[in-house]
Amino acid sequence: MRFVKILGSIVLAVGLCGCGRVAHDDTEAPLDDVDLGPSKSRWSFELPSEGTPNDNGAIGPFCCTGVTAVVKSDDGRELGFGYFYDLKGQAYLSGEDSSSAPDFAVRVAGLSDLEADAAPVELETGEIAFTAGELVSGLSRSAQVGALVFTATIEHVEVDEWSVGPMFDMGSLTVRLDVDPVE
Repeated sequence: MRFVKILGSIVLAVGLCGCGRVAHDDTEAPLDDVDLGPSKSRWSFELPSEGTPNDNGAIGPFCCTGVTAVVKSDDGRELGFGYFYDLKGQAYLSGEDSSSAPDFAVRVAGLSDLEADAAPVELETGEIAFTAGELVSGLSRSAQVGALVFTATIEHVEVDEWSVGPMFDMGSLTVRLDVDPVE
């Protein structure tokens, strides 16, 4: 099996093997989608389907591939951004049309003051990180960045055990990103 090492835009191919699906609660039950119900957050996005493709350009502070969700005020001002997704570790080509990775992060950015009308308003950045070994549908993490609280919840993911450890199928991942103003 070949793998692809991703570092910025550098891609290298080499060989490696992987095998077997893992359910992380020590059972053989499959990891199914979790019905999270309707969001009670001010803004909610299912990523990647509800993000805007970056298409090798910047959306807010995030560039170049992936998709970005834009958090807008009622009058259309951009208040924050959620970028799906950033890889931290080594990604592997796991099939003709699929790749797997050991971890990822949803990168987030929020204005420091949502009420400020005059520029410049500081845009703070952060991330919500996950590793493949802990990924299960329903897992949720939050981060306060600027005047916004971002909560990323795993909706669906397929995880396999490889010789290098747990890896998630990058094409199987969906995340709900809920965003609320800091209270």
